[in-house]
Amino acid sequence: MNWVKVKQVSLALLVLVSASCTGQPDVTSPSAAALFTPFSGDWLGTAVLNTVTPFVTGACVSPSLATLVNSSDQLNLSISQDGQTLTAHRSSATTGLSCSYTGTTSLNRVALDAAACDFPNLVLRCSDDVSTSQMTIVGSTIQGAVLNGQLSATVTDSYNVVNRDNPITRVTLSYQFSAAR
Repeated sequence: MNWVKVKQVSLALLVLVSASCTGQPDVTSPSAAALFTPFSGDWLGTAVLNTVTPFVTGACVSPSLATLVNSSDQLNLSISQDGQTLTAHRSSATTGLSCSYTGTTSLNRVALDAAACDFPNLVLRCSDDVSTSQMTIVGSTIQGAVLNGQLSATVTDSYNVVNRDNPITRVTLSYQFSAAR
């Protein structure tokens, strides 16, 4: 008789234990928003011109712009975020350049590409003080990361350049951008 009671008690415990394990575990996983740094807001900072890269060497634009390396520009980068999708607007206090961007984020990184830029054509006087070139912006990108509440990014602007010596060439200006909200 004791063996029958032991089997009945064991069977009852087994049913009780298995019943408590059949439900889904109560595991809370992080939401998608928690996996990404929140980028939304107005990022104010300084962009320092690092490099001037011509696509055709010898054009007067590159040497003339090279004199501006290490100059700074005050930028406002206003970002809106929906999950991993970003839209942004950049405005320059110094030059008046204004660009609209779309892009993505992954963890603490950001990648933005200009959908459009509003900027009057620039007329640049060459270092020979005689020739002039007209510069028209054709694209802009921003790539960077947020660490400890600071955005550190590379801003790259590409311009088509027209002058009488080189009908069309291109020059790229790269900036180091540091900003905070």
